[in-house]
Amino acid sequence: MNKQMIGAYVPMMISDKPASLKILLLEDNADLARMLRQILEWRGYEVVVGASGEEGLEALEHASTPPDLILCDLIMPDMDGHEFMRHVRQHYQWSSIPLVIMSASVAPEDQATVLKEGANGFLGKPFGISELDELIAEVGLSS
Repeated sequence: MNKQMIGAYVPMMISDKPASLKILLLEDNADLARMLRQILEWRGYEVVVGASGEEGLEALEHASTPPDLILCDLIMPDMDGHEFMRHVRQHYQWSSIPLVIMSASVAPEDQATVLKEGANGFLGKPFGISELDELIAEVGLSS
């Protein structure tokens, strides 16, 4: 394993395992999406990225196999995380996919709302890499 740095602050471990688990990442901030994709790929995950709920639904519809996890921003253009999650939870092939909402809105009532709507977890932005790792482990994934 080689140690790398993201920016000047976040030490990372590069996985030497082949990608086996797939994550659908929906994030409209291109810089954050790029950084998260890189981190997740270093950990051995296959990552598909979209910038809206509509792109997420399109990715799910065209996937040969569904992702093992969906990481979804709450506020996105065209279709937000609430609406995307409703679509996913109502679709028989996707309803059991663990879905984690990411949001800068970290008020307890906002977290409670997304969990009640069907999210399996919540990550308040900004979040640390260790928080991301812990949440991925909580939903039962490990690379």
